[in-house]
Amino acid sequence: MYIGLITVCRMKTVKIAQCLGNCQLPKALRDVYALKRKLLYVVLALFLVQCTSFEKETGTVSKSFKKGNLTFSNVSEAKVPFSEMVTIPAGEFRMGCSPETDPNCEETFDEQLHVVYLDEFQIDKYEVTYERYQRCVEAGVCKKLAVGGACNAEWDGVDHFPVNCVTWYQAKKFCEWEGKRLPTEAEWEKAARGNDLRAYPWGNEFPTPELAVIDKPNGGFLGCGTGNTLNVGSRPKGASPYGAMDMAGNLWEWTADWYGKDYYPNSPRKNPKGPNHGDYKVARGGDFFSRWGYEVRTTGRFPYDAIDFSIAVGFRCAK
Repeated sequence: MYIGLITVCRMKTVKIAQCLGNCQLPKALRDVYALKRKLLYVVLALFLVQCTSFEKETGTVSKSFKKGNLTFSNVSEAKVPFSEMVTIPAGEFRMGCSPETDPNCEETFDEQLHVVYLDEFQIDKYEVTYERYQRCVEAGVCKKLAVGGACNAEWDGVDHFPVNCVTWYQAKKFCEWEGKRLPTEAEWEKAARGNDLRAYPWGNEFPTPELAVIDKPNGGFLGCGTGNTLNVGSRPKGASPYGAMDMAGNLWEWTADWYGKDYYPNSPRKNPKGPNHGDYKVARGGDFFSRWGYEVRTTGRFPYDAIDFSIAVGFRCAK
């Protein structure tokens, strides 16, 4: 109705303007047309105010175009679901496996405990979903994802599943399209655990399918019994101290860093960004196949080839 009103009003305005400029009409009639034109501007201005109020209430974003002194609403897009971010404050945190909270430390060789300082940053509250990624594809920036097998792309009902079968380079391209970047390994770990050395995002309680999208120790319950990933944010009890969801289970997540087993304990104290080069990128967080707590710890690291993709690896962005 509103679009029709704007179209009709614009047509009448143009005709009146043309007539006022080109037609020889009696002064009284020209005065009447001029008054109608002013009233039209008032009506359209009121409409635009109501439209702005509607957008604030519903979270929509309007694109517009101008015609003379008027602005006309052209496209209205709903706010992208699951695109929220959480803020991680600046400061020091202890990075790495702590024997105080994690008995698995004796079995790790590249998770030595050390202190790191990070500037304030933001990180996606949720893993990137297919709905979000598809917008980048439709914009002509991102490439379509691999399909078939256990890759979820183009299946029905997966809009809010985390993206899998995505290479590191595809993840990087998407984050840049959203005006963001991949988180560093240090940023990811702080967002997942805070500064109290917890073994898992929710604390030190052993992982269960109520806390994370995982399997059970004896198997047979892959992806909390679904055999697949689940919608992002489906396990709110497993949120990190900062409110980030699914940082344990569902999918491993790409980080910006190259993997280096000797770099981790010897990194710069402030804002470490990983080695300058390497053979693999670091993924974090575990996946829906995970059976044991060892696999979904906040300090767990998984080196993976940047040009390869996996049904068990996704990502989230930071800035």
